[in-house]
Amino acid sequence: MKTYAGIPIKNLWLLMLYASDLKLTQVRQAIQYLDTPYMHDSLVAWLIQCLEQYLKQPQQHYIPKQQALAYIRGKVDIQRSYLTHSLKQGQVHCQFAQLSFNSPEHQYLYVVIDKLLKQTKLEHHLALKRCQRQLAQLGVQVIGRPLAPKHVNHQALSELLALADVLLNFKILSTEDGQHVWQQPKDDLHWLRQLFERAIGGFYKKYLTQGWRVLQGAVLRWPPATQHMALPQMKTDVILTHQDRRCILIDTKFTQIWTQGYYRKQQLFKSPHLYQLYTYLRSQEHATSRFNFTQGMLIYPSIGQTVTADLQLHDYWIGFYTLDLTQDQQGIEQQLLSFIESSRHIDCDHISWPDTALDRLA
Repeated sequence: MKTYAGIPIKNLWLLMLYASDLKLTQVRQAIQYLDTPYMHDSLVAWLIQCLEQYLKQPQQHYIPKQQALAYIRGKVDIQRSYLTHSLKQGQVHCQFAQLSFNSPEHQYLYVVIDKLLKQTKLEHHLALKRCQRQLAQLGVQVIGRPLAPKHVNHQALSELLALADVLLNFKILSTEDGQHVWQQPKDDLHWLRQLFERAIGGFYKKYLTQGWRVLQGAVLRWPPATQHMALPQMKTDVILTHQDRRCILIDTKFTQIWTQGYYRKQQLFKSPHLYQLYTYLRSQEHATSRFNFTQGMLIYPSIGQTVTADLQLHDYWIGFYTLDLTQDQQGIEQQLLSFIESSRHIDCDHISWPDTALDRLA
């Protein structure tokens, strides 16, 4: 089994699926391909199927335009009309929206197809080329590299764009013999840290539905009495709020959970991580805060190691948890859900002392 830093490659695929904008049903469908030797090709075939279905009835979008016209349409740009002397020519500059197939959504699909054409086998190459030709016939033209559109109202197009984004940004590809290989990013540690954080938040956003609200990257405000321009920004990883008034602050750390104590065999939780989390929790004890935290969690990756420790610090329960990334998909999902349902006590029988597999990621 191919691994990277001790993590099975297919589990890195899994984390990327959690971190993506794919809907839960799409994630579950993609997970079915995890154990196949040609996962990348399977996802491309799925994308082609979705593309062909969508292109039977493509959607037009309102595109903002600015043009000099002999009549008024939309909003008149008085300043531009004056500067260009268009009024002397019997024209006026107007700003308006026009229905067109040449939308950012279609441009993004065109770019994704263009990249996949350089990676896929002949069978998929021909189908992708056919889809790209259809987009071109609709008038889709690409200048530069368009960003992935967000908040698309059309469901089929939204799901198609999410799948396209996964294939465009995945760092793992399949070779011709079906073996997964690691296409190492320039800054692999930074990329892995970001992936782990987004995967945890993305998982809870997809799987916690009834009564839960999941926020990623929310910024906390300092209490009004302690406002100062030199104070650092308190940007969070994940916040979970429930209608029963539970409010959980989650901080992910792509490093070892333990640090070496003064005595040789002593293993301690990392104090800077605890101090940061505790500061974030206590900083919201003011009337103007949006959050009334009840619990904090620190989640770390691990290789074959399980740590589940809960302790009470003043009015807050704080959990130290490791996510074993060598498990299968079901094990990872059950463990992530168990953190939310965890009992609030430390059970030392469930702690296995750390190995050195993640030493270089500390």
